[in-house]
Amino acid sequence: MGEPVGLSCASDRDEVVELLRSGLPTYDYEPAQDLAALIENSDIVLAGTVGSVGRVVGESDPDVGDNSWTVLSVQSPEVLHPFGDVGAAVGEFSYMTLFPDGAGADPLAAALSVEGLAFVAFLDFWEPAPGAYVADVQGLVVDCVDGTTPTPVIEPLPADAAGLSLTELARMVEVISGESVEALDSGVDGPVLRHLAREATDGADAEIVGTLEIQDDCLYLRSEDGEERYPIVWPNRTRWDSGRQVVILPNRDEVGLTDRVTGRGGFHTVAGVRTTAGLDAAALAERCLDNTYGEVAIVNNDQNGIRRADGSDSAEARGDQPTGVTVERGRPLGELQTDPGPAEVKLWVSNQSFADDPIHLTVSIGDLTVVDERFEVLGQHNWIAFDIRGLQPGVHAITAQSDTGAKLTAEFTVLADEPRWLLIDYWYYPEDLEARHFTFAEFDEPIGFA
Repeated sequence: MGEPVGLSCASDRDEVVELLRSGLPTYDYEPAQDLAALIENSDIVLAGTVGSVGRVVGESDPDVGDNSWTVLSVQSPEVLHPFGDVGAAVGEFSYMTLFPDGAGADPLAAALSVEGLAFVAFLDFWEPAPGAYVADVQGLVVDCVDGTTPTPVIEPLPADAAGLSLTELARMVEVISGESVEALDSGVDGPVLRHLAREATDGADAEIVGTLEIQDDCLYLRSEDGEERYPIVWPNRTRWDSGRQVVILPNRDEVGLTDRVTGRGGFHTVAGVRTTAGLDAAALAERCLDNTYGEVAIVNNDQNGIRRADGSDSAEARGDQPTGVTVERGRPLGELQTDPGPAEVKLWVSNQSFADDPIHLTVSIGDLTVVDERFEVLGQHNWIAFDIRGLQPGVHAITAQSDTGAKLTAEFTVLADEPRWLLIDYWYYPEDLEARHFTFAEFDEPIGFA
């Protein structure tokens, strides 16, 4: 960001806050219900002082001009709440800003050093962003060191945290975080059974795959042939969201009822549950047993021990994948992309609604399901790529559906000697008159994302 020139919070507080807010877009978001919800939705909560602030310009969008990142370097960081294994040293974090055409010179084009400015930040890990951590819409509060009048930079904190000094806010975060960690020491969270050990342990190598279902307070893994169902023990730090009826995995991915999951582990008697998840979990597992073998599926205690199966897994398992067609996850946005070859298709899919976040989307080409998973909005820059190979040249029907009832049907053409790029976005803004809907576009060249 260049060699900073200096500001001091003691003498330039209003100017510093104005600079931090410069270029902020208008956010359409669903506020956190309370501070505990904001903490739970964050990968890490950090306190410290700001060393410098500057702007990193992103790609250009012909409709809005330049998008950019406001980047804050961190001094004396203190981790108030890490989620799972996240919590390594954070040297800087950022949040997105926009500068429409004609807005004038960027006041942060040259980096500025800042003295005496403290902060508490609720951050999400997103690798393409500068510093790899992004401040939540409600998640950045600043004040002068030893000050008592903190200021939210983007949107206000939840109501139960309003008016707290940064010291009081940090203490409250630590108390709530400590309660959350203590809760994770239990082997039972609602219908979820989980390992007690915090650290990953050696596991088995049997394939654990099936579809989730729930009956009363028993969460089951239904076998692929549909004939058996097993209580399932998840990795430590797996949680149950009773409001949305979803399982939150240690890496913060989510799986819902009827979702198909795949992982590694073993099938054991209830005695194995007693050893790995404790007496309460064993009692629930025994009450929920409902298979010929009297067994429980115990997933390896690893944060990536189980995952929601992607579209290619689902299609292959159902046997509806045409011979020769493959679907693979593409490289994440922000990494060097490889172009599809002749007659190949790269499909990008995203959720652009802060109101419906996350949302479950399915995309089918003819009878082939190529996408079947949940999508988070993540600042409206969370496009996921799917590389599709083996489709026959010609016109193909493509259908997108959401679990909120939106549906789109369109057509695209596969050419024998040229690749194709497709883009599907889901949209919904409650204040607009337009209903939930998808947009679809077809391109003969790589898509430039802003």
